[in-house]
Amino acid sequence: MKIFQWIEKKLYRLDGSTFNFDNDIINRQRRFVLRSTTGIIVAGAMLNLAGLTGIDAFRIPNIVFLAITLTSYFLTRHGKLSLLAGLYVVFMAALSDLSGEMLYLCFSGNKEITYYILADCILYAALMAMTIVTYMPITTVISFCIGGICYGIICVYAQSDKLADIFIILLLLYTATVILSFFLKRNIMKMMEETQRLKDDEKTILDFFQMDKTQILSYIQLANKRGLSAHETNMLLNSFSEGARQEIIDNVTTLINQRKGRIEHLHQALPELSQSELEIASLIVVGKKLKDICLQLKKTESNVTCQRTNIRRKMGLKKGDDLYEALIQRIQ
Repeated sequence: MKIFQWIEKKLYRLDGSTFNFDNDIINRQRRFVLRSTTGIIVAGAMLNLAGLTGIDAFRIPNIVFLAITLTSYFLTRHGKLSLLAGLYVVFMAALSDLSGEMLYLCFSGNKEITYYILADCILYAALMAMTIVTYMPITTVISFCIGGICYGIICVYAQSDKLADIFIILLLLYTATVILSFFLKRNIMKMMEETQRLKDDEKTILDFFQMDKTQILSYIQLANKRGLSAHETNMLLNSFSEGARQEIIDNVTTLINQRKGRIEHLHQALPELSQSELEIASLIVVGKKLKDICLQLKKTESNVTCQRTNIRRKMGLKKGDDLYEALIQRIQ
């Protein structure tokens, strides 16, 4: 199967960014598109062979196209060809078949050329849509170029006013499709990068706490409760590994001691403040904002704002005075 490996290497060179764009969800979508496209091609070929659709003189190229599609599908299904390479072969075969049919109609002098050409243009649009949902923008560009060149040749050679009238419309439509393809891939790649960052952050957190996701969620649910009993506190700590538990206890102890030290220092400098006001003042001097204070003390913004006003009044501050700077000056 060296020939297939050689083909894949060439395709990777042609569209490396597309082939590096890999994800389980996206690959499932690509497999679905490959199966669906193959099924549609088989059904269309059967109808053509039965004489119900298409051009009788173009049956042999259609049979070749069908054979290439089925071969590519089964090679991909059995792992002999990568998923992206299989899609690429099917799309290129479809492009070749459609372009060949359009040019054959143009040079054969078929009276119903307009009808068939417009039908092929619709199939071109459907093919480009397939390249979009499989996130293959380079293939979209190739489809745009080949389709545009073929249609331009037909307009010049056939001198059909009807075909010339819709040339600009088709050009705009295909151009918009190409732009959409690149825009969609760029956004999906950004989403994938963000998802990967979130997964990395999650792994870092789980590794640090030496816990799985279920344990972390149970911990958060318990930690959100206010006024934990001794039993609930023990449950909370026991959810961690021994090393992580001891590190948390040491860190919390240090923080509590630091906070107590600040409160005692503030009490000596401002004995007129109540215990609740001292707690708020101790957080203000370390740069905590209103929302952070409310979250840490589990108080409402109106309650904290009211007590900040009381602190300012007891300290004799004026309207333009900065509370943070005034507290720092008092405790220095």
